[in-house]
Amino acid sequence: MEQKVLQELEESSEKFFARIGKLRSRAEKAALQSALTKFSKSTLARLHEAILQQTIAATNLLQESSSSHAGCDDSRPSLKECCSSHEDSAEGTDKSFSDGFMILRGCAMLLQFCLTTTQGSCNPSTLSCSSEILLPSLLRMHDSLVVLEADSKLQDSIAGLCELWWHNGLEGKQSLISQSLPFLLNKSLDSGRKADVKRVYGLREALTLFDFQDESIEDLKRLLIKVVITPSYLRVTEGCRFIAFLFSLSEQLVKELIVIVKSQIPFSRRSILEAYGEILYKAWKTATEGCLHEIEHSGIQSLIECALYAALKELSAAVRIVLDGFVSKRTEKGVEAMLFRLHEPLLFRALQVANSNVRRNALLLLVDVFPLQDPDACKEEKEAMLEKQFNLFEKLLLDVSPEVRSVAVEGVCRILRLFWEIVPSSAAVKYLSKLVEDMAWDLSSPTVRLAVLQGLVYLLENPLSHAVLRPLLPKLARLLKDADLRVRVAAVDFLLAIKGIRALPFHKAAQLESLLVLLATDHSSVATRITRLLMPSYFPSNIQVQDACLRCLALVKRNPEAGAQFCRYALSEGASPSSLMELIGVFCNVIISSTVDGTETQEGVLGALGAVCHSMVTEEKLKSAMGEVLTGDVLIALLEWAPSADARSKIMRIASISSPKTDVSKLVKYCKQVVMERSSTPGTGFQEVRAVHALVLLWGGFDDLLQALIVSLQSSTAEPSLRPLVMPSSSNTKRGKRNKHEKKGMPISSQQENLSSTVTSDQSVHDCTIFESAWQVENLLAEDKTRKAILESPSSQELFSCLRKAAKAVFDNPMAGIGNPTMVHTPIAAYTKLSLYLALEQDGELSRPAEERSQTVMEELMEWTMHMMEKFSSALENAPIASPSKRKNKSKAKSKNSVASNTRAHQQEPLAELPSNTSQSMMYKALRTFKIITSVIKLMADAVALGLIKTPLLQKRLASFAADSTSWSLVNASSFLDDKSSEKEMESCIQATATHAAKLTYLFAKSGVMGMGSVIAHSLLNALSAQKSNIQKTSSCNPGSIPAAIICRPLIQQWLPDLLIAVASEVDTKESKLTLQAFQPWISQLASEAYQSLDASSDQNTNSISENSLEDDLILGDSRTIASEEAKLGCSDAHFLTTIVGLLHRGDVRVLKGFVQLFIEFVRAALDNHEYRNVAGALDLVCSKLLLCRLPLGRRPSVSFGITMVEDLEAIIDGISLALQSALDKELCQKLESTKQLVSMILVENSL
Repeated sequence: MEQKVLQELEESSEKFFARIGKLRSRAEKAALQSALTKFSKSTLARLHEAILQQTIAATNLLQESSSSHAGCDDSRPSLKECCSSHEDSAEGTDKSFSDGFMILRGCAMLLQFCLTTTQGSCNPSTLSCSSEILLPSLLRMHDSLVVLEADSKLQDSIAGLCELWWHNGLEGKQSLISQSLPFLLNKSLDSGRKADVKRVYGLREALTLFDFQDESIEDLKRLLIKVVITPSYLRVTEGCRFIAFLFSLSEQLVKELIVIVKSQIPFSRRSILEAYGEILYKAWKTATEGCLHEIEHSGIQSLIECALYAALKELSAAVRIVLDGFVSKRTEKGVEAMLFRLHEPLLFRALQVANSNVRRNALLLLVDVFPLQDPDACKEEKEAMLEKQFNLFEKLLLDVSPEVRSVAVEGVCRILRLFWEIVPSSAAVKYLSKLVEDMAWDLSSPTVRLAVLQGLVYLLENPLSHAVLRPLLPKLARLLKDADLRVRVAAVDFLLAIKGIRALPFHKAAQLESLLVLLATDHSSVATRITRLLMPSYFPSNIQVQDACLRCLALVKRNPEAGAQFCRYALSEGASPSSLMELIGVFCNVIISSTVDGTETQEGVLGALGAVCHSMVTEEKLKSAMGEVLTGDVLIALLEWAPSADARSKIMRIASISSPKTDVSKLVKYCKQVVMERSSTPGTGFQEVRAVHALVLLWGGFDDLLQALIVSLQSSTAEPSLRPLVMPSSSNTKRGKRNKHEKKGMPISSQQENLSSTVTSDQSVHDCTIFESAWQVENLLAEDKTRKAILESPSSQELFSCLRKAAKAVFDNPMAGIGNPTMVHTPIAAYTKLSLYLALEQDGELSRPAEERSQTVMEELMEWTMHMMEKFSSALENAPIASPSKRKNKSKAKSKNSVASNTRAHQQEPLAELPSNTSQSMMYKALRTFKIITSVIKLMADAVALGLIKTPLLQKRLASFAADSTSWSLVNASSFLDDKSSEKEMESCIQATATHAAKLTYLFAKSGVMGMGSVIAHSLLNALSAQKSNIQKTSSCNPGSIPAAIICRPLIQQWLPDLLIAVASEVDTKESKLTLQAFQPWISQLASEAYQSLDASSDQNTNSISENSLEDDLILGDSRTIASEEAKLGCSDAHFLTTIVGLLHRGDVRVLKGFVQLFIEFVRAALDNHEYRNVAGALDLVCSKLLLCRLPLGRRPSVSFGITMVEDLEAIIDGISLALQSALDKELCQKLESTKQLVSMILVENSL
């Protein structure tokens, strides 16, 4: 090998080094390095000489090539292309340029082999001699690092040689740093590799060779500053040490580095902040003289000041994390003295400033550095400083700021936890008594009460505190009933913390009954923690499962609601599924065997059973296991026991989630009985029916259920003339009551037979099938899963058609459902809701056919409802309503004739058999009609909310229908409000009508449909402005009756802002001037009320309206209270006016401007019609109460008038002047003159 090398060197050294540079495999490199160890000194000397020669030649070639092509980017390939030519053989590259890189690679490789071989020698003289020979070659490569930027591997090899030279301490190492160190820094910043960071850290001492005052190293300084904010350095121990070393190089560099660190604190994560704290501590520990002074005053003390005066809590907390790098090392020599020296001038002053935020920050800092004292001070000085800090804590516990108090509580608990030994025992008892007896009762701030509990939990970690806390535990029991949820959660967490401490039994801090009440009624976050607290007592895992189940049963008997919640969260709090399965079996046996006393206790056990089952439905394995325990026979046995519809619905819910696998035939039969044969009404059995629906869907029989409902609807509407749609007022088959055959313990089959005979014999029950079926469809649409099943079913269109026929039949038959109007709307609601859901079937996107169908449904409903209203109006004219006294006498006579009839009043015969002209029949018809109208308006509001009504024509028709039907209901309902038998239901119905109509107005305004909502708004405002004359008129026709509009007044007032917006939005859409008859009655009513308020005693009051009075006027009371008061007093004339004025003042100025424009047009129309009292009242309303009113705090409405409005006001002044010339009474002339002056003032202000 040696001879071959010499021969190649003699023949062509360039080819030799180029061949060496192309070596890639580790084996070839290892062989070459091993051969060099066997070379003779003369051969090595020849090789070293050749390395130097080729290095000089190659670097010269690269430098000349680089300089000759400078500024000519397109005349030659890039350096990277030249570098990669030996690998890719790319055409068009400069061969000599590429050979230069190959030669340098070979030289660098041989130089590394020679250096490492010599390094391994034990003879120092040999190493020194070799370094002298190799240094010129390496120095030449080092100086050419910038030129070699195209070949990063070659650069890295040369930098590695310089690094190796430095670590060996060879002669001339200082000359190999100026280029290699910046290269390694740059590489570590780009790559972010831990190995590169360690290489830079190994050369840290080389930085002392640089003069940081020299401007020539600005590039290096920028790299060093960039290092401080680079995460790869901050995450590595060597990187943090390197940054700390930078703080000892130069005072000016230290200042710049501190500025950089401060700028990063607000945005850095906790790990980065902790790294900065560690860096500053290491820098402070190793720095000397000027650098140390800069670190302490420009760095540490500046950070202390920032932590004290930071406006943001987050920033102060971040700075304290950095300072914790020193606080955590306070036991190290000199650290505590430094902390005292830097904190003392700032901290104690900040604790007493007026700014509560600064006091809070200072208190947090004091807690971190406690005890703050000078280690070199005498004992008396230390005790005095400690006493000063105790006094500050005691003072801050009574601070006016809740935040400061809460921090003081946490700080005191932390100090007692960590420094119990140095705190005097009397002070410790005093602090804890203060916390438990005073701070825990701080009613002004739940944060303070929460801090007490959290601090005590932290203090429990110190066993020395348990003896002092034991007598204080009962005083904390009240916090379990705190109004704030966070405090209650913390109170239960405190109980969990003391549960495992023998010296602190948790029942001393809370009575069991209180815990059970919380478990039954409180939030889930509280209930889960109480369950965890009681698990070892009522369902322990270290005893037999049967015994644990009996303990849980005892809890259920003691408090059924708490027991149910305990069972609900037992699985999540560690109970095993197998033990819960055993518990399910125990509960079932207890219910079926009636081993507990009282039906109420059995229902409590049933609730606990349902809670256990619902907690286990998340896993399929547990559901399957429940199905094996809760078989069909077990569920049937539970149903036979069930004393109420609520209990049966719970059992069916359990069946729907447990999926019984065996003995389900009877259960299926029972489900069919519930769905098809039993009469159900809302509030009595709908939960049971919904549970049955879910069970049928689970078993896959949902299509059969739909077909059965369709058949039922078809049979009920097949011959309407022969089959009157009548609902009985009551039935033996009603779900809420058990008939005489449904006795406890009777087999289900017997119940079914008795029920079948009842259904067959009672034709009226068969007649109500249409309502039952429609009601069940409505319930199916109310649940997500069943609704989805209907929409996906192929029978949905057929069901839709049947519901349409049923709804039409209800509208056509005036006697349909008069015995129980509660369900008379169900066919209409089911039909409309199904149409809406079908319209939105495609993932909420409305298709054109679906949109047209929904619009057709709305048009049909409006047409049918209007026809029904016309028929009822005709019937009402032909059958006058009897007075209350006559009805009362008639009722008494009926009672005398038959005592038995009084006991069966609620089970009278169907009202279809009553004469159509009786007052009772008319009352039922009226209630039925109003129920249907309410349902239709509600359904229309839902359609508008879903965006299904898009055509302007249909929107206009819908708005007109809502306005007309609402007005019709309010007018006609007044005749029936004196009937005590249906008074509440009638009031509820008309109030719902008005509410849904007002909601429709809001929806139109929200969707940007201008002018549509104003039609409804005018109708409701007319109802709201009911006058005394209307009351008297109604009372004369029907003594003791109350207008329906007054009953609805409080509800309409809630929507009054939306009504005013709708009216104001309509004003701009009017193009022509209107006559006086075109204005709504409520506008004339407002003008009349304003005219009546025009007197000398009220002039001053109208110009200054109290904001509190406006709020008081808007307080909405009970409808019957307001109605009764207004019936006695006639009405409150100022109430409606003041409410409108108050809302306009607080609302948007555009609404105010719209109303001003509306009343100005009204004034012009009134002038033309010579209605001068309305002129005076309307102008006073506009000018005195709206525009010139002085609101609190000197506010005034700011309304700018356009040219048209100014012209209208000027025309009004001219009209008033002409009116004053006519023969008018003196009082009216004075008021007109006054209003004329007000208008002139408005025009003057507008011109300014």
